[in-house]
Amino acid sequence: MIFEDDPADVAAKQRLASELPAPGEDPPEEAEFEINVWVDPADGKFRLYYDLTEIHGYYADTFDVEFWYKDSPEVDDPEDSPLVLPVHINDFVKANDSLRGCIEIAWAELENIGGDMGTTENWDGRVVHYHRARLQDPEGLIPMYKAAKCD
Repeated sequence: MIFEDDPADVAAKQRLASELPAPGEDPPEEAEFEINVWVDPADGKFRLYYDLTEIHGYYADTFDVEFWYKDSPEVDDPEDSPLVLPVHINDFVKANDSLRGCIEIAWAELENIGGDMGTTENWDGRVVHYHRARLQDPEGLIPMYKAAKCD
């Protein structure tokens, strides 16, 4: 499939970027991820921010992530949480970089935890699945549907 630089094709490029072959080498081991999660109560909105990083420095894309509420410090698994938020992130992490994003949580979702997001210490996250990883960034990296910035 060949795309021209016509603006009408930009949306098609962005939707299909994770499905196009990524040149470069597969990494010698599975990608592993770290997610730093924090709460920012600015403007009275329920926002959960995250930095997603591949710990070996690989490029990786298209993630299924679970964020969960920890009602006590012992809750280190989403199965023990009163609130789990599955999120699909159609974006990429460049090699040796992080992806910063944000999700806005509806008040109705917070009813199971008393209607309040708590603090940063109450949240955690993990990558459940990713599409692919490469040792380096693919050439001609096309910006995909960017992770929500909560602007």
